Amino acid sequence: MVNSSSWTPPNSALRRGIGKALRTLWVGALLVPGLVLSAPVFSDRFVVTNALGIKLLDATIFEGAEPAATVLIIPLNVGAAINAGLIDAFALMVEGPRCLGCPPETDPAGKGLPSDLITLEVTRNAAGVPISIELDFISDSDTNSLIPPAGFLGGAPITENGTLQDISLSLFPRYPAAGPLPFKIEVKSCSLPCEADVPEPSTLSLVGLALLTLLRRSVGLGSSSPRRPG
Repeated sequence: MVNSSSWTPPNSALRRGIGKALRTLWVGALLVPGLVLSAPVFSDRFVVTNALGIKLLDATIFEGAEPAATVLIIPLNVGAAINAGLIDAFALMVEGPRCLGCPPETDPAGKGLPSDLITLEVTRNAAGVPISIELDFISDSDTNSLIPPAGFLGGAPITENGTLQDISLSLFPRYPAAGPLPFKIEVKSCSLPCEADVPEPSTLSLVGLALLTLLRRSVGLGSSSPRRPG
């Protein structure tokens, strides 16, 4: 056992060194992958969920991967009433503001700049009954390449806002008059850096960071001047 009365506090140089080491460890812990709740990035996300609430696709495209396309082909329950209103359709996402408080970007004619194009194409059998659908999510920084296919029905452009936006009614324009929506389609697209969807840190990681903070505060390391004896 150490006699506390014989313990001598470290000199100021050593105290500064230990304090610097702890500060470095603290910053390093914040940078460990999986410990950060979210990070500002440019990214797109494409989520497809069926009528039963089962997620069929959850894809993320980060900046630098463009131009990029995500394709999902979904076989249908042939003859099901829920598919009666399916037609070829598209949804066009346009850029939101590129700075806080700024208006959305537009072309010289005042139209929004295309950011992402989502198309839904129906495949039918010889009797004209839908048997499958193909969903295409296309993201490209070249706005001139995002041209909706001829003959596809589309609504008004949707301005991206950096959150997961439900665009189902744009791709299923005959619903809900034709019945409940067969699928839910969501898109997240960012003109400004937005929060990336990353796993939450484990409880053990959070406890470790908290203990590190308390240790540094209680020991009082990192001070540039030695404590005066009481």
